[in-house]
Amino acid sequence: MEKVRVSASKRGFDGGVDFHVYTSTHVGIPIALSPRDLGMTPLPTFDLTNDSAQEMMDSLWGIGFRPSEGSGSAGALAATQRHLDDMRKLAFAHVDADGPTTVSIKVDEPVWRE
Repeated sequence: MEKVRVSASKRGFDGGVDFHVYTSTHVGIPIALSPRDLGMTPLPTFDLTNDSAQEMMDSLWGIGFRPSEGSGSAGALAATQRHLDDMRKLAFAHVDADGPTTVSIKVDEPVWRE
């Protein structure tokens, strides 16, 4: 079976997104919706392998889409980076002839709740 690829591109005139589904020998056609029988579970419109789904996500990332919750990998990475910066300040603080160096650490949020 040929690998199904899904790419995304931004439309210039309205900022929408166009999706293109294709293989090396076939292209997808526009999807048509049909009335739904509420008593039945519909079949998937299409399915993708994990690799193809990752390509689609990478394509969306490439045109500027990010997870909306902010706690995904980008948010977690930023929090980890701030933590490492704080730990470096503590680890590399040194004592000189006048006594210990004062290290100030900016805390974005209190670490306790009242």
